[in-house]
Amino acid sequence: MKTNINEIDFLISAMHHCNDETRYKILQEIVTCTLKLPTDDSEGKIHWLKTRLPNFGGEAELDDSQTDSMLRLLLEKSALAGCKEAQYDYGCLLYEEGQFEQALLLYSDSAKKGYAPAQWCYGVDVLNGRGIKQDIRKGLFYIEMAAAQQYQNAVEFLVNYYSQESSGVMRDDFLAGMWKSVLSHLP
Repeated sequence: MKTNINEIDFLISAMHHCNDETRYKILQEIVTCTLKLPTDDSEGKIHWLKTRLPNFGGEAELDDSQTDSMLRLLLEKSALAGCKEAQYDYGCLLYEEGQFEQALLLYSDSAKKGYAPAQWCYGVDVLNGRGIKQDIRKGLFYIEMAAAQQYQNAVEFLVNYYSQESSGVMRDDFLAGMWKSVLSHLP
């Protein structure tokens, strides 16, 4: 019987929301054992899920250098395998290192797959021409795609953006009001 990747993802999320140390350890053990079973999804997503676990699901404690190396390896493998979450996370790592072109390629791939955080980052970079040719329409398109998924940073940005004249875009009270309404319904 194969394990559903979404089940593992939900268990990891439950771990991160757990206040009780005993329950946390039980969930961690279940996740670690479950990750060893065959899954119904790609290895790419599995590598990314391991990045969300203490010691990446392994038994041994890692020092800072080993942790950084393992994180980079898992994210790179997962991103190359096409995992949209890993493409975004690895893009963030590369962006912090100043490798903007490679980071933007990863953001773009992830954004095209519908991952809201990547749509937001890619849209802002395209809008501002940071590391890529500036394109206001394309940048707003990606930011609006992220906002449509209720990604809070994108919604807040659009409220501010349409509330004032900026970069040659006329103030649009209707759009600003629409995004304010969406923002008011976010948790």
